[in-house]
Amino acid sequence: MKQDDNGLQIARLLVQKHGEDAPIRASVQAQRRLAAEDFKGGATWIGIVRAVDEILGNIEGDPVR
Repeated sequence: MKQDDNGLQIARLLVQKHGEDAPIRASVQAQRRLAAEDFKGGATWIGIVRAVDEILGNIEGDPVR
């Protein structure tokens, strides 16, 4: 399974578990990784944030649902 597939799977699980709060949860994880200077982990979580937003329809140009 590729890294992108893993990120998408994590994003789907976050949405299932946390619903509309999933982007916040993923953002917190990204911030924690970046604060710890784990830039690879931070970048991974930023990708997950984007995937969560796409799943929820919170992409630029679309109204937040």
